[in-house]
Amino acid sequence: MAQKVLVFDVDGVIADSTPSIYRGVSAVCRFNGVEPPLLEFLCDHFWSPWEASYARMGVKLSYDEIWRVYDEGLGVYDPEVFPSLPPVLKKLADLGVPTAVLSANKSERVENLLQKFGIHHLFAKVRCVTNSKILALRDLVKEFGVTPDNLFYLGDMVSDMEDAKVAGVRPIGFCSGYGTPEVLYRAGAEEVIFSHVEIFSLLNSKRR
Repeated sequence: MAQKVLVFDVDGVIADSTPSIYRGVSAVCRFNGVEPPLLEFLCDHFWSPWEASYARMGVKLSYDEIWRVYDEGLGVYDPEVFPSLPPVLKKLADLGVPTAVLSANKSERVENLLQKFGIHHLFAKVRCVTNSKILALRDLVKEFGVTPDNLFYLGDMVSDMEDAKVAGVRPIGFCSGYGTPEVLYRAGAEEVIFSHVEIFSLLNSKRR
């Protein structure tokens, strides 16, 4: 069987960070005199590129201003890793399935999170990008020496599915309370899963 590679987004897939994200986004909205959206609206309408998502909500700030206010409003980035993930990562390692991290969050936050919960060593690569993940996904295909059909990207946002699709890899929606299955499928998800244990069913699946 051909080697498979699983690449994980951080927020919403590795860590339950929706409350943290909502806190930061709400701060940006208030700073610009815009009423923060309900969390349900945010989950289905907010994704990278962030400037465009903010603009749809009436926020008119530069990229740098958005991140400055977001960081101030966010305060301490302190999400919990989903408890179901570490055992799955360990089993994948035992099976010889390489895993990696690809996030649009800040590198320092991601590194600290993975170290804090003792799972950093279970990932072969950790990458953080500022916006589109397309080039990073294509680079990971080359670095792992697999075909795009054998690299899965697990994300919870519309942009994750869209970037994976453009990159030619397999977009897998992870539904943890941020994006809904309907939204993720419309964005191009090949499959939508609701728990980390379901990851094992992907390993023998054929591309649709």
